[in-house]
Amino acid sequence: MESSDHPATPVVTRAEESDRQLLESILAEVFLADHAPYIPEPLDRDSVAAYSRDLVSRCWQRMALARVDDQTVGMAYVEGDKVEALNIAAGWKRRGVGAALLRWAEGNITASGHRVALVDTQSANAPARAFYETMGYHVIRHWPLTAFTAVPIPMVTMSKSLSGANAPV
Repeated sequence: MESSDHPATPVVTRAEESDRQLLESILAEVFLADHAPYIPEPLDRDSVAAYSRDLVSRCWQRMALARVDDQTVGMAYVEGDKVEALNIAAGWKRRGVGAALLRWAEGNITASGHRVALVDTQSANAPARAFYETMGYHVIRHWPLTAFTAVPIPMVTMSKSLSGANAPV
């Protein structure tokens, strides 16, 4: 890791099949660290790992990894017009990783013909909401997520116009 005075630039590349275990690990660990505090029920680590494994097995072709030097520091997953996942490893927040991954995601959304990008996050996740707002997103919908827990998780959908977005990286 470089000093915070001169942080290295994250490099985002499309995931390869050989990256599957890395993707699973990032998805599960970041979810447990960053999202679990906003979920009203305790989470089972094994269930989160199984969900991550299943998701990666089906969707790794639409995922990307962010690396700084030889260290993997984050991942993103895009489905259609939606950023389904944007996860940054501990110690790498506020260092340009999220912005680099989001630019990759938005470029791919634009390349697939969409002019608006969507992302969902927990209503109570103030750091995530602030990041997306800084990146030009705004809340367009509040809704309860009922698929994973008995107690609904309050969610928001955020949106950004991509009319000036770049091509995918």
